[in-house]
Amino acid sequence: MSHTVPELPDNPNHGAFNPGDPVRLPTISLDGKLDGGHLSGVLDHIGSDGFARIRVDGIAQPLVVGVDRLVPDPIRPCPPWCDNPNRHDDELPVDRSCWSTDRSIALNRDRWGAGLPTIVDTGAQLRAGDTEALVLISLRGGAKDLGLRLTPWEARRLAADLKHFADLIEGRE
Repeated sequence: MSHTVPELPDNPNHGAFNPGDPVRLPTISLDGKLDGGHLSGVLDHIGSDGFARIRVDGIAQPLVVGVDRLVPDPIRPCPPWCDNPNRHDDELPVDRSCWSTDRSIALNRDRWGAGLPTIVDTGAQLRAGDTEALVLISLRGGAKDLGLRLTPWEARRLAADLKHFADLIEGRE
């Protein structure tokens, strides 16, 4: 059984890609027609033969496709808390992570190391290519270094638990 590849309209972007660019590859249904979907990936390599290797999450091996089949994956809008209001236009696609302003607190009752207390830094991050922002917690200085990445639900649960125990200690619970 032979399949013909569906025709795509002329793609004016086919010469404008560079390795590392986020791209979309239109998907084809089992009947060989464009189905309106797409796979998002990152352009890995462009060959002189007009073919490109695309890395797609969830697929172990890169896909090899004609460059003329690719369309640019638009730059997602930054969340309102992003510390870069320029929307990362001057950054490489893999560097387009959004960071919030961090908050820090010194744990003065914790064991100090090298004359410094343990500092707990918290913030938010939406990494390039991710769809879900995470809450970041890191402990630095003092006697430990540790980093955690929490979903919004996990961060709220941890915050509620910390508030519960603080209230318990102070007799408010």
